[in-house]
Amino acid sequence: MTKQRAALSYEQAQAHIAARLGPKRAAAIVGVAMRTFHDWGDPAVARTIPIAAAEKLDLAYVAAGGETMPFLDTLNLRLETARAQRDGNRPALIDVTASFAKESGELTAAGIHASRPGATAADREKVRKEGLEAIASAGSMISALDAIEGAARAPPETG
Repeated sequence: MTKQRAALSYEQAQAHIAARLGPKRAAAIVGVAMRTFHDWGDPAVARTIPIAAAEKLDLAYVAAGGETMPFLDTLNLRLETARAQRDGNRPALIDVTASFAKESGELTAAGIHASRPGATAADREKVRKEGLEAIASAGSMISALDAIEGAARAPPETG
């Protein structure tokens, strides 16, 4: 029975490479016995593949026609996931900050316009409308910041 390997795991990357190269050839490429190679790919075994061996296997995989580098891709995705968990959603903060800048600019323009002689009730109502939109946008900024700070307090989960 084939053991299940977790997504974004080095065991899964190794299994992907072994499927293309064959486990005997893969073990020979990194200069280890088949038992060692199988242990590296077994999620129930504490031994994991050394990074130098993972590099060799990625390069052999590409040389054999693979279009990706399974170990490198796994490492990058795991680190990006950990960074996103650590940093929260910074792009959301960027987006809501840009929205707040727009809304507060519109509020300022409406306030100036409503301050002029001859301003109408509609001009004053526009200040109220723009003000409420700016307040909502400011609340979104605070929520996005809270999410980032909450993520920074939580330890990253890499599996």
